[in-house]
Amino acid sequence: PRIIELCSTHPEIAALNEGALTDPRVRVITQDGYKFVEQAGRGFDVVIIDLPDPNHETLSKLYSVEFYRLIARVLNPGGAVVTQSTSPFFARAAFWSIHRTMEATGLHVAAYHTNVPSLGDWGFNLATDRPVDPNALDVRVETLFLTADQIPSMFRFGKDAAEIEAQVNTLLRPVLMHYYDDDRWGYY
Repeated sequence: PRIIELCSTHPEIAALNEGALTDPRVRVITQDGYKFVEQAGRGFDVVIIDLPDPNHETLSKLYSVEFYRLIARVLNPGGAVVTQSTSPFFARAAFWSIHRTMEATGLHVAAYHTNVPSLGDWGFNLATDRPVDPNALDVRVETLFLTADQIPSMFRFGKDAAEIEAQVNTLLRPVLMHYYDDDRWGYY
């Protein structure tokens, strides 16, 4: 709660986030994400999951098939969920495990990546109840960096980050944190 207060009241930080936390459309919830989604009803058009990397079992729970099934349950028809999914280069197996885990919910999942200035090549997974066509996606809001022309290329991966076999992460079998620990972070 103190960080949220700081980010919404400190003039320089609030300027960086353009006052996002004071926008009346934003509802800040500070509770366990898993419990919140368990108790929430349907009604979300978009769910954005920006968690710390899954480097231990507690965080791995929020990247589990059980959690993503709860997310799928609260999405409105046509709604979408996106989650940060670590680096497809530095944590390739972890990235594709998150992808497989989201697919196990029955949602259509599309993996993509982009350069994040403070992180490098960073990956995300977009899921919805309908197939995702990167060529049909459009930018309908004002952005600082993203253009419509960039979108299709974000869904293509080079050889060093291309899709590989990886297991689904579950509460009873939290494989993700092991994938994350075993990847190429030493090169970073």
